[in-house]
Amino acid sequence: MKEYSFNIEHEQKSLTGAYEKRLLVYIAKRLPFWVTPDMLTGLALVSAIIIGVAYFFARFYHDLLWVAVGGWILHWFGDSLDGTVARVRKIERPRYGYYLDHFVDSIAMLCVFFGLIMSGFVDTIILFFVLMSYYLLLFQASLFAVFEHQFKISYGRVIAPTEMRLLCIFCTIILWLGNPMLQFFGYALSVVDFVGLVSVILAFLNLLVAGIKNARYLKLLDKEEQ
Repeated sequence: MKEYSFNIEHEQKSLTGAYEKRLLVYIAKRLPFWVTPDMLTGLALVSAIIIGVAYFFARFYHDLLWVAVGGWILHWFGDSLDGTVARVRKIERPRYGYYLDHFVDSIAMLCVFFGLIMSGFVDTIILFFVLMSYYLLLFQASLFAVFEHQFKISYGRVIAPTEMRLLCIFCTIILWLGNPMLQFFGYALSVVDFVGLVSVILAFLNLLVAGIKNARYLKLLDKEEQ
């Protein structure tokens, strides 16, 4: 039977990428040994549930939005550190880790967006397109990783997990402050809705550019192998 090597490299070229990587390695080396990568992945999922629940009930108890802010910080801690801890301790399980990480991410975002949708704070249609753009970017990156064994965590300098969490924290604080309305050519749009709309546009533009670039690259590889 032919042996298949599965090793996915993660590429991140975001604004915070280089600094974040050093910080994560620093923390991973100092974590108690009983804190395992699976525990950190579980923490990421639990924190996403906390975020979703906090958004949902914030329509009744407004200050619960600060619980959502804390949940985003916990989510960064768990989701960013699980792979780093495995690499630092040299206990990587490439197939299992890759699958579990992205499976949990897909469930986690559903929890967050369900809570946001039910909260009534943000336009439902805009939220739908934000969620759709997230899954499309995840699908595109996962598909490309199958062929090139490289998973693109970031698109451009600002579309990356940590930058998106910081943006979500910013939007949550804006919600707590009352989410003021803006006027655009006679149309009223809240600050958070505006941020969501801009995020969707940037995500779809990056998706289009990445799709064309990756298709050309893979086409060239096929020609060279013929």
